[in-house]
Amino acid sequence: MERVKIAERTTNFLRRISQRHEHVAKQLGQPEPSRIRIESGKEVQLTGWEPEVDEGAATMEKQTFEDRSVLYVKTGPALSLGVWRMRALLDPAAIV
Repeated sequence: MERVKIAERTTNFLRRISQRHEHVAKQLGQPEPSRIRIESGKEVQLTGWEPEVDEGAATMEKQTFEDRSVLYVKTGPALSLGVWRMRALLDPAAIV
C-alpha cells in the first residue's frame, strides 16, 4: 500500500513540474509587460487577468459584486485549483 502512495505522489509531483515548465515557457514567450509605477496614496489598476485551471474542474468568471468587478473562482468537492493570473513589472523607482 505504501508503494502505491509513493507512486501516486511521484506521478503528481512530475505532473506539477511539467505544468510549471509549460507556464514558464509561455511567460518567457510573451512580450514584457509595461512597468507599473506605484505612488503613495494612489490606486493602481491591474488589468489583463487570465483564468487558469491548474487541477481538476473550476468555474472562472468575471462578475459584479456590490457595483465592483470581481474575479470569481468556484470549485466542486473534488480536488481543484483555479486561479486568475496576470503579469506585471514594478517600476524600481516606485518602490519606497
